Amino acid sequence: MFQMADQLLDLLNRQISLYQKLGKLLDEEQQNLIELDLDRLQKITRIKEETVQDITFLIEPVSNKIKELARNLGLKTEPLPLLALLAEALPEPNSGRLRRSSQDLARIKTDIFRHNQDNQNFIEETLGLITDSLTVLTGVSLTEADQYLPTGERAASKSMGPIKLNREV
Repeated sequence: MFQMADQLLDLLNRQISLYQKLGKLLDEEQQNLIELDLDRLQKITRIKEETVQDITFLIEPVSNKIKELARNLGLKTEPLPLLALLAEALPEPNSGRLRRSSQDLARIKTDIFRHNQDNQNFIEETLGLITDSLTVLTGVSLTEADQYLPTGERAASKSMGPIKLNREV
């Protein structure tokens, strides 16, 4: 059982290091998006694809090892048991190591969610800026509600008067 727990921890550590690598790549990608460094973005994309493949490759072995360890500990294998449940059933030092791995994965999940939010915000702001710029430059709104005057003010709508642009163009 200790050998199985060690094997699971080794797989989890490999997976965690790949997720951490992916997180660093996402940080770098974000910075290069802002700087519009297309060459570096292409390189990062290739490295990200390889990293995601490596992570995907580990999913099945990790799942199988979790099930195997759960079976030996007398736990249910379906649905896949949480690492916290395995940690409770294991003796120390493996219990603590597995708990830390579970916490590391939870932190990584939070970081990935933050990256997704940041990217979504960046895209929305960029598209909004493009829409506003095109509207001011052409005088033609991409939506019915956003008509602009030649002064850069929004035309009065039925519900309110003109308002100033809230973005620099």
